[in-house]
Amino acid sequence: MESGIVGDANNTPAVKRMDVGQVHENERDKSTLPVSSPSNSTLGADTISSKSQEKKIHRKIRLSDFPNRIEQMHRDHDFMFQAEFDLINESSATLPVDRSSLTATTDENILKNRFVNILPYEENRVILSGKSDFINASFIDGYKQPKEYIATQGPISEEEEKHGQRTATTNDFWAMIWQYNCASVIMLTQCVESSRYKCGQYWPKNVFEAKQYGDIIVQLVEETDRTICIVRKFALIKNEEARTVTQWHFMEWKDANAPNARHLLDFIDMVRKSSKHFKSPTIVHGSGGVGRPGTYIALDCLLQHICHHDEVDLFACVRGLRSQRVRMVQTLEQYVALHDCLAVAMKKGTTEVDHGANEDSLSHSSI
Repeated sequence: MESGIVGDANNTPAVKRMDVGQVHENERDKSTLPVSSPSNSTLGADTISSKSQEKKIHRKIRLSDFPNRIEQMHRDHDFMFQAEFDLINESSATLPVDRSSLTATTDENILKNRFVNILPYEENRVILSGKSDFINASFIDGYKQPKEYIATQGPISEEEEKHGQRTATTNDFWAMIWQYNCASVIMLTQCVESSRYKCGQYWPKNVFEAKQYGDIIVQLVEETDRTICIVRKFALIKNEEARTVTQWHFMEWKDANAPNARHLLDFIDMVRKSSKHFKSPTIVHGSGGVGRPGTYIALDCLLQHICHHDEVDLFACVRGLRSQRVRMVQTLEQYVALHDCLAVAMKKGTTEVDHGANEDSLSHSSI
């Protein structure tokens, strides 16, 4: 369902129309196998079921053993990672369509989905209070706080609507931010990557410029380049009430590329420290709202988890996320990167980010 962009002789982007049912190229992998329905999955789950038999494997890893364990899993071309990730996919049960995507697939809403096969579960979808209550977004539980995050797709812009078979959702995106009083937005994609639309630019382009989105006026009041990210502050006004929203835009995590482990950890640390007093949900989005957002949320939760426990279970963490939104941590590469980032964070025997670490990239990963 991705609208492609092709360049003309002058390298000027020209949009190529594609069918609404088309699947993103990176989704043609084993992560597109059936996923689980909402459940009470936790970091300590011990058993899983596969298509052929019940399987029980040792997945909890003591923090003291974590570096050696990860080294072992990387052997033979990441064979053990592949085996675990296959089990995650195979053990995920399919939700009946009328339960998982009843609202998302109505005639009114189907074109509001960036990808036809990435739809929110009905049970925990974000409900808007406007004329249409649908947006492709899901509440996701945090380490301790229920509904700490909202994982969502990149908003569909009016420009995309003009050139593709979609309905713009930018107004709905800001309506969601206002309705749930969200103060932080985590953006993990570029608007265009590899000549494809990933996300519409849902904010004014220039500092001090204001733009109206539905009944909300949004002004970009500050934009700061912090090397690993761009931080934008917005002033929102609706019915004479004013609020402030901060967007954290991580710049280095493109499709088919590995994130810089140290930078991603620094980014998560920066966001958490600045947002620790907020009780409202943090919005996390990439393009489809599952791969990079799932990996980000998992790592954020795991970094908190290891502060209070001497063992960790990444397998169960990912399954727990998949029970709340389809395809969270979408690819094997993202699953491997999750382990590698956590290993960097624990390298000196501390749960704090190692600012002097030498792991500038995840050599085993491609996200």
